[in-house]
Amino acid sequence: TLFCGGCGRLFEGSLLQLHASLRRLRTRLAPNCQVFSGHEYADMLLTMAVRSDPSNLAALRKLRQAARGPAQPHPTLAPPPPRP
Repeated sequence: TLFCGGCGRLFEGSLLQLHASLRRLRTRLAPNCQVFSGHEYADMLLTMAVRSDPSNLAALRKLRQAARGPAQPHPTLAPPPPRP
């Protein structure tokens, strides 16, 4: 499962194999294809990413975008389009 800021647990294969698989998938999808995450774990995953690698500026920027408080809750991922 893909999430904003990470992926689900690997039951088979390695991280390198997962990365290669995602790169292949990206080349096979239409440029306008949208992929939506099934769960909202951005805050947790991006926080872990920044803690493990504070120099990861992309994760830090996305974490700042995802940061929410009780006064301004908002999803970090766009909702899927309505079904026809």
